[in-house]
Amino acid sequence: MAGPLTGLRVIDASIMAAGPWTGTLLGELGAEVIKIEPPSGDGTRWVEPSQRGMGTNFICLNVNKQDITLDLKKVEDQAIALDLCANADIFIQNFRGGVIERLGLGYAALKARNPQLIYCSISGFGETGPLAKEACADFIMQAYSGFARLNGRPGDPLEAFRFSGFVDLTTSSVAVEGILAALLERSRTGHGQKVEVSMLQAALEMQFTRMAEILGAGRLFEPMGSQSPGLVPDRVFATLDHGEVFVTVHDAAQWAGFCSAIERPDLVADPRFASNAARVDNRAALDAELEPIFAARPMIWWMRILERHGVACALAQHFEQLRHHAQICANDMVAQIETAWGRLSIGGLPWHFSATPCAVTPPPVPGADTERVLQRLKDGALARKPVAATGRSLTEGLRVVELASGVSGPMAGCRLADLGADVVKLETQDGDWMRGCPPFLADGTSAVFFALNRGKRGQRLAGEDAEQARTLREMLAKADVFITDLSAARLASLGLADAEAARALNPRLIVAQISAFGAHGPLAGKPGSELCAQAMSGYTRYVGTGGEPSIRLGADVGGCSTGIFATQAVLAALHAREASGTGQWVDLSMLNSLLALKTVHLAAQSDPDRFEGPRVGGAYDPPERGWRTADAPITFAFGGSVGAEGRPGWAQFVETVGLSHLLDDPRFDKNGRRTTGLGPAARELKPEYEAGFLTRPSSEVVARVRGFGGLASAYLSHEDLLAEPQVQALDIVRTLPSATGNVNILSYPVLFSDFKPIIRGPLAEEGTPDRRTA
Repeated sequence: MAGPLTGLRVIDASIMAAGPWTGTLLGELGAEVIKIEPPSGDGTRWVEPSQRGMGTNFICLNVNKQDITLDLKKVEDQAIALDLCANADIFIQNFRGGVIERLGLGYAALKARNPQLIYCSISGFGETGPLAKEACADFIMQAYSGFARLNGRPGDPLEAFRFSGFVDLTTSSVAVEGILAALLERSRTGHGQKVEVSMLQAALEMQFTRMAEILGAGRLFEPMGSQSPGLVPDRVFATLDHGEVFVTVHDAAQWAGFCSAIERPDLVADPRFASNAARVDNRAALDAELEPIFAARPMIWWMRILERHGVACALAQHFEQLRHHAQICANDMVAQIETAWGRLSIGGLPWHFSATPCAVTPPPVPGADTERVLQRLKDGALARKPVAATGRSLTEGLRVVELASGVSGPMAGCRLADLGADVVKLETQDGDWMRGCPPFLADGTSAVFFALNRGKRGQRLAGEDAEQARTLREMLAKADVFITDLSAARLASLGLADAEAARALNPRLIVAQISAFGAHGPLAGKPGSELCAQAMSGYTRYVGTGGEPSIRLGADVGGCSTGIFATQAVLAALHAREASGTGQWVDLSMLNSLLALKTVHLAAQSDPDRFEGPRVGGAYDPPERGWRTADAPITFAFGGSVGAEGRPGWAQFVETVGLSHLLDDPRFDKNGRRTTGLGPAARELKPEYEAGFLTRPSSEVVARVRGFGGLASAYLSHEDLLAEPQVQALDIVRTLPSATGNVNILSYPVLFSDFKPIIRGPLAEEGTPDRRTA
């Protein structure tokens, strides 16, 4: 078997980024993916940079597919597309509201032809609410969702992530999770359904931990440079040789190791720093102690001594370093593909299955498969065998054992619980380190721990290793899924060394093992962290200012993305188990996840025709904090690829904001010089636009941009975002009971037409009443 989804067929009619990478991920999981392109081609063919004349975005976002050309504006080609969908399992589209219906491929039409079809519809803001018909783009959603408000140095209002495409690909990841859940539901009912995914909900899913703090504890986040709100120390330290080392301490054992490494054992007993919560309260005092210590020795010296004492640490990497790094190569985190446009580096597979290994295959030349696919359709070779209903859901009653701390494993367990699984959260006597991370609810529970572990049953592993091993093995013998972030050595000590050991214990068991840096290579088994993964994957180069201290992304993108990929892995492995009857082992890591999501940047830097644009130069651009108006900064765009009205819309817009003199400015003759966003052209044009914007409130400027066919959003605070009518329309926030009152949390990030995820209440600890009922 060449992937857990082998035997499934996907028709991908999407364009640009969020839709196409959804198809790519399904293709990498083993599904047959047929991409439908219009005669003019998917717009990413011309998005810079290019390699040998083809847009690198198009190349990396369309691997593992076949490519056919159909003009869906023609009735005869619509009929072909309908026939293809009648023989498919999954359909993907991400057109602006109303367009897909005009092309004859709306949900009602395809459901009538194929009631078992999973219809995935991807939008910017969702399909209901006042912004339902608005188009969107990555930088727009960074602004609207509050994502950019999390980044920057202390005192900064915000900073956009100069990694164009990150929210798009996050949306793809959430879409695949939703599609896989709908496939498993189809096994029960025999019916397909519509799966709605918005960039808005995906962007909030990537902010899961910050949203838990905001919704649960009411703490609005402000940019903190390289520091995190809930862990100390967890930051960048400058070293003697003007280098930087990224360091994180999660628990008491790592704190003791850290103090030993810096030769300050006295800090362990200092009451100001005795717990993580105490260190958070006394952050400034601890920084004053630590900064001169790190400044006294060079970067590599610190790496060696910190590693020796079991402390999570890392160095920042750029493209040339990371694609040749021994750890990254050992785990195939960067894939090298030979294409019609030369050799490219792209993001590697984010999951590694033991029994159904996946592979990356190069993208086809556009339209190359048209004749062959249409002949197969004509000959009946694409006929799909109907799925027989089993009458039982593969997630209802699913027994999941979760032995993991922090974000990734618990997030996967949380979302599986939402889908109906019975999840038991196991903890050692030390407990999940997230319990000690502020802010806290009124009953002393960490707000993030509450959100990640609601809907589960809690249990402690007691006794010595032998007793713990016996308890764990007894539980896993009856379980369907085991989610863990324990190291291979620790698992071996508990009698679960590898896939063979798991199979001997329980042939149907699916194991999802999550690590910081991957299962193989020189860093396998070493502690890591969110900050370390961001640095090693090159993310910290796309925020902040070159030559100044590095900063991080304020969202826990490594932990959250790995949680999403882990959920995908379990759902895909469950699908494969239905065919084979056996489980398997899946390896995932934070570093791998972030590099998979970085595929557009890796491809862009492989061998570009010109070294221009944010994907090759964004690391060297200054911070982007929006365009000033009378009250709040905004971001916006007009241009051939984004503004529905093109130049006429732009012309009307500039007249309405008092900038009609720009109509005769030669710099605005071409769309590329008129398009706003990130990059040198935008910086050149800012003073011209802001002269008109500064006399108007942001709401007026945004409304006028949208009214004339462009894209726009103010950089919303999370407080403003939660008050938005669009957020209310999507029912994004749910309220759950806790021991001391109600707590708000994020709902499931996907909307399904035929079932609703179960949003359950707090973790039911051993010896306490089960309060999980929502």
